[in-house]
Amino acid sequence: MAELRALVAVKRVIDFAVKIRVKPDKTGVVTDGVKHSMNPFCEIAVEEAVRLKEKKLVKEIIAVSCGPAQCQVLWACGGAGAPHPASEGGGAGGWTPGSEGGGAGGLCSWVPLRLEAKSSPFFARQETIRTALAMGADRGIHVEVPAAEANHLGPLQVARVLAKLAEKEKVDLVLLGKQAIDDDCNQTGQMTAGFLDWPQGTFASQVTLEGDKIKVEREIDGGLETLRLKLPAVVTADLRLNEPRYATLPNIMKAKKKKIEVIKAGDLGVDLTSKLSVISVEDPPQRTAGVKVETTEDLVAKLKEIGRI
Repeated sequence: MAELRALVAVKRVIDFAVKIRVKPDKTGVVTDGVKHSMNPFCEIAVEEAVRLKEKKLVKEIIAVSCGPAQCQVLWACGGAGAPHPASEGGGAGGWTPGSEGGGAGGLCSWVPLRLEAKSSPFFARQETIRTALAMGADRGIHVEVPAAEANHLGPLQVARVLAKLAEKEKVDLVLLGKQAIDDDCNQTGQMTAGFLDWPQGTFASQVTLEGDKIKVEREIDGGLETLRLKLPAVVTADLRLNEPRYATLPNIMKAKKKKIEVIKAGDLGVDLTSKLSVISVEDPPQRTAGVKVETTEDLVAKLKEIGRI
């Protein structure tokens, strides 16, 4: 098969380093004013697509994300001070301190300039897509969803969108993270393959293109399993597939010029109505403190006391 076209799904989630807080009314978790970033497994999927492109096996990478338009933070130099704040976050899309031209602790201090959706068509779109573009994706598609509906998007709705886009863009490979860290559903890739009637390789720890087939080494409970899938196919990335790169400053700047197409889910003929509703979100119960015992007999007695044996 000639050079392939790949569709990579990316999701914006609460950053993995953030301490999650449940809303007082238990309808969900607090998201306002909370740092968000690309789902770590999605970063791995993007990295794998970029590596395939660097090997001249993929000719185009399309990054797609569903969600509302986001306000974007730009940073402007305002005088003597610290390196760019993005250098503190880690993960794909990080910023190297001192790369702004003055060395570490150079002549710039950075101040945030917030651009709302009306004032900048580019920066109003999903920041997650721009991170994928900075990592090496060629163009992006933002399936714009009203904020109220975005909160209820589930794997089924997203899989319908991805399947329609895969058909519309005539791609040969759909790459996703195996799951998102906010809901841990691990369902979107499988459902997408089902809608497309394509073979699937999930939990991929190694991917090799072999002509019109793709070999996927995947992690299972008993060890490793190797699959050979006929393209087109859907592959979901596991943690050990690769280590995502940092987006460099030149690539971050280049990403600003890359095209991001904004479409509505309705334009794809997809109904985003969810058939699931969240009843309650609660903190996990606190663990009780442990008890030290002196002897094996004391341990057995204590376990009997609490009903464990």
